[in-house]
Amino acid sequence: MVTEAYLKDVETDLPAVVEALTCVGPRNPYVVIRVSEGARLNREEWFDVLATMCGWQPDLRQVNYDHELAREVWWEITNDSRKSDAYTYSTTAQPLHNDNAWFKDPAHINFFVMERQAKIGGEQVLLTNDQLREKLEAKNPSLLSDLLTTQVQISKGSHTEPNRTTILRNDENPAIAWNFYRTHRDVPAVAALVDKFFEFLNEMVELEEVERVRLNDGDCIAMLDGSMLHGRTAFKVERPGERLLLQSMWFRSSSEGN
Repeated sequence: MVTEAYLKDVETDLPAVVEALTCVGPRNPYVVIRVSEGARLNREEWFDVLATMCGWQPDLRQVNYDHELAREVWWEITNDSRKSDAYTYSTTAQPLHNDNAWFKDPAHINFFVMERQAKIGGEQVLLTNDQLREKLEAKNPSLLSDLLTTQVQISKGSHTEPNRTTILRNDENPAIAWNFYRTHRDVPAVAALVDKFFEFLNEMVELEEVERVRLNDGDCIAMLDGSMLHGRTAFKVERPGERLLLQSMWFRSSSEGN
């Protein structure tokens, strides 16, 4: 079931949107914000909502296309054929993952604003920790056990220390640290586990055992990055930058989202 909040009038609806945002947590891993054209906020206004009204702290760490650690409030995810070997800039389907898997101290909230959606495709694919574990327990309990007990290393670039963790944890957050392409594979048992989990997740997407959400222009989604996985479907565009999704990272108060 997709949790949604609606922003049709900024003056009357924004308090309810803020309440929905601050309820994001292990029990409510994400919320979709539907925004009418007349109530669309720009990136600076959304920053003010998140920092001032929600009381969150921005995490400016971004690992860029060159695998260098940069400091940016907003990260632009858009189609650019010059960099299409990276999912950030491609039009291809993106497999399930979370965005801070390579940080030992990841930001809590991943906040997206859809500035321009593609006419065809580009839906968000979502899978919560609870949904994932339910499927693993039913279909492959041995894989679940291995994901909870096998240590892996996840890294991107040389400017951050690798995150040494299990892919799944019983802690509330982060409960999941997963990026197929950034997990070290130098140990055969780890490589086999990574491949097996990747195949399991792809099968869930193919069998439609995930949530699919289409964000329209102006819509947003906030998710507890360490308590769920997300991806996207492929999309079709005719010109560079036609689809533009803004991303920012945030630390929330420890009292939120219980």
